[in-house]
Amino acid sequence: MANLLEVFDRVTVLEDFAKKIEQAKLKNVELSAKNLTAEIYLESEVLFKKEDFFGFCKDIKNVYGLSDVKVFLEYKNLEFSQEYFNEVIYETIEKCPCCKAFIRRAGAEIQGERLVVSNITGGLDLLKEKKCDRIIEEIIRRELGINVVTEFVCESLDLEKFKEETDKIMEETRKQREEKRETVPKPESFKDSAPWEEKKDNGPENLLF
Repeated sequence: MANLLEVFDRVTVLEDFAKKIEQAKLKNVELSAKNLTAEIYLESEVLFKKEDFFGFCKDIKNVYGLSDVKVFLEYKNLEFSQEYFNEVIYETIEKCPCCKAFIRRAGAEIQGERLVVSNITGGLDLLKEKKCDRIIEEIIRRELGINVVTEFVCESLDLEKFKEETDKIMEETRKQREEKRETVPKPESFKDSAPWEEKKDNGPENLLF
């Protein structure tokens, strides 16, 4: 079966990330020539840093000139832990950046069928409006095969601490925007660089089967 780094062999990654990728099982890659998208389905027994994966997806987009790249992880024999939940929160923030100040330091514990999420610093209405609870539940269901109902436990809001958190987030965002302004390798033409041949069929292509 193909290795993910062999499929997207124009992308360079760090050694530690490469080792994890090589150990993981590549279940499928769906590529759409019509929409210029890629969906990657991966099974792993070791925990990945979502930051590494999101960076990997961005590199694939830049190098191959794609509009969107998504990775769907499925963990085998991995138990729920705070370390794992930190990665769930990272992905949730990627999908709902406006909620970062309220959940970035969240902790969680599974109690029966409930996922009790603590250290929430306010913004319950916003978290519900943006469906952060549903996003968290879907990630855990997809990756661990566990069905839970999220319950946010909000602490008393410390305005001074909240302002410090928001200032940090604004500074991080500013730095990220500056980094994005740096020179990015120009993507090769889609026909030349894409890991598939352009076909008349407009539907997604199953790369492995």
